[in-house]
Amino acid sequence: MAVNIRNRDSVTGIVLFIFNLLQEYKDMSAEIEQRDLIRYLESFGKSESSIRMGLSRMSRSKVIKKIKSNSKIYYSLDKDGKEYIDIWRRGLKYFQLKYQKRQGNSWNFDWDCYIFKGFRKTNPQNSDLVEIMGEIGYAEIESNVWISAYKMGSELDPIFNDREISYLNLNTQVNGQIDIADFLKEEFKLGKLKEEYTELISMVKANNEQIKKKKLKTEELLPLLGYTGWKFYSIITKDPFLPEQLLDNWVGDRAVKIFIEFRKSLFTEITNDLFNKDHNIKG
Repeated sequence: MAVNIRNRDSVTGIVLFIFNLLQEYKDMSAEIEQRDLIRYLESFGKSESSIRMGLSRMSRSKVIKKIKSNSKIYYSLDKDGKEYIDIWRRGLKYFQLKYQKRQGNSWNFDWDCYIFKGFRKTNPQNSDLVEIMGEIGYAEIESNVWISAYKMGSELDPIFNDREISYLNLNTQVNGQIDIADFLKEEFKLGKLKEEYTELISMVKANNEQIKKKKLKTEELLPLLGYTGWKFYSIITKDPFLPEQLLDNWVGDRAVKIFIEFRKSLFTEITNDLFNKDHNIKG
């Protein structure tokens, strides 16, 4: 599922982004009038024909629900659409947990380790669990051996127990004959994360310059927030946000603050202007 919602250029991904904004402003049951949803999607460079085909496909696949009311057509989230949004929320929740632990600066030098017994990553039923482990900050250093600087058992153990996964959990300080800096860089892909954060910061800067120079309509702000938000989400769900004792002066700290400020500056204008209208939003 998560692969689909991270496809930033798909009609499905854009529609879910818009409904994600809407549910923050109103709730999951809110409806958007068809003509307004088409207008929002056109601001992302989509043609009306491709939009209508995408909306029809999403209706058939239970992502959105088509509703006729007073000779008008509205759309709301359907079962699968709500599940997609829940996946988004899960990633943001895990980001907040990791980020808060790093900002708390209270790491005691213990590492958390899970060793799965008889677990097959290639099993399609396990693909989401592998994704969850990465999102919450664990790296697989050997087959079925996952480590994190933070103990996340309160989140993970119920998931493992519900799925009846056999595992060992260790929480202790670790010694070894390795270069810890090289180990962290390799296992947690810190070099790639640094590059992506640098790109995100440049992206926000370019967006702010564009907004300052041009008088953009509110719906024209949607792709700026949408594409930047996708970029942000794709990075923070991979970043383990290692403790400052291991990773000082991390570019991710600056990037998070810059993006949050950018999003805050656009969110109120977008939601108040586009969603605070009785004619196009119900709920």
